[in-house]
This record gives sequence, structure tokens and C-alpha cells, in this order.
Amino acid sequence: MGFGVFVRSVNSAECGVLILQRFKRETLQMLLTNKLRTLLLLALVVVAPRALATNDCARSLGELLRFNSEASVLRATKRFPVGVDPATHPAEMIQYGFESEYGLDEIAGILKVYGPDAEFGISKRDWLAMNDEDRMSWVRTNMSALFPEKRKKGKLIKLSSETKFKNLPERLIQDETGNIEIIVGPVDTLEDWYKVVKNTNDAFGAGSMQSTVSVSRQVFFGELGA
Repeated sequence: MGFGVFVRSVNSAECGVLILQRFKRETLQMLLTNKLRTLLLLALVVVAPRALATNDCARSLGELLRFNSEASVLRATKRFPVGVDPATHPAEMIQYGFESEYGLDEIAGILKVYGPDAEFGISKRDWLAMNDEDRMSWVRTNMSALFPEKRKKGKLIKLSSETKFKNLPERLIQDETGNIEIIVGPVDTLEDWYKVVKNTNDAFGAGSMQSTVSVSRQVFFGELGA
């Protein structure tokens, strides 16, 4: 686990990376009391300045990060915090996570990729032969059995082996509000993160999304040494 910056939209992810890279480590450490120093994760809500348009932010920071979401080929590039030598610490790259929530009336697309565990007695073939409304109705009827515990891996499992879904979780969870959550990551590059977000939104529609940008505890607290 490590220091994480939470960002609330796809376009603001680069802004979160900039904050992570440019905040002086000693300044961030001053935010922590002695008690909080024992924590492994600090989360900040990232709000882009009102004076800076989202598109301008994405474009400017895209140039800084050498990231172009419109490029025909996205070449995965590991990015390192300022002061971290990739040659000495190749595993200390900035990492990216993604989470998207869907209400039960928004999961038609998800249920073309996820279906009930074998214990429910419905084969993959039979599940995919059902229409959207029948699958959604079945899930609503069986929610307590599919998700006996909130925030725990449930019994809706990934049925698809398509490459574009390889980074999606094998099992979905249900949050405290009753929504279905897809939680991904962390992944090692912004390009891989972008592909996950794009593939998820293309297949399932845009849910209520949040992303994380993180570094290890050792990087955050300056414990790597020279």
C-alpha cells in the first residue's frame, strides 16, 4: 500500500499525477501528526482549479507525462516520482487504480460478461441465452445469495476470456449502498489504466467512477535511501 491521490473523473487523472509528482515530500509529511505517521495510506480529494478548464488540464499534463489518449498506439510507459531512480528502484513506479459503481438498473452490459457462480446451477451458455431484462431480474431476486457480505467478493464471476477484459476482477462486489462495483488495479502504467477505463466504459457504460494514483510507503516517507 502507499500514498494515494483519489481523482473523481477520467480527465482529472493526469492532474492527480502532477500533484503526486510535484508536492514536496517534506510538505506532505508536515500534514501528518505522529499518530497518523503509522498509516500506510493518505487519501486526498483532487479538485482542479476552477480557472483551469478540464480539457486544458488534460492537455497540459498530457504533455508533461508524454501521454496522448488519442494516439493510435498507446505504448505502456512506467513513470517514477521525482527523485526516484528507475535503475536503482525499478519497482517503485507510480501506480494507477480504478473503480466504477453501477446501480442495479445499469448492469445490463455487465451481465453479458459476468454471471452467477456454478453453485447456482446456470451454465454460461444458458445465462448468455437469456435476454437483458431476465438476467437483471434474476440478479435482483438473488442479491442476498450473490453478495452475502458487503464489500466482499461476491458470486457474480467473470465469464468472458476476451483480452480486453483481462484486467477486470474475477468477481464483483456490492457496496454498502447496494451498487455493484468493479475494482481494478493497481496497474503500473497510465496507458494500461486508460485501456481499462476505456474498455470498461465502452462495454458497460460510464458508472460512478473514481481513480487512484499511488506510490509505495517507502517512496512517500523517503525511506529508499540514496
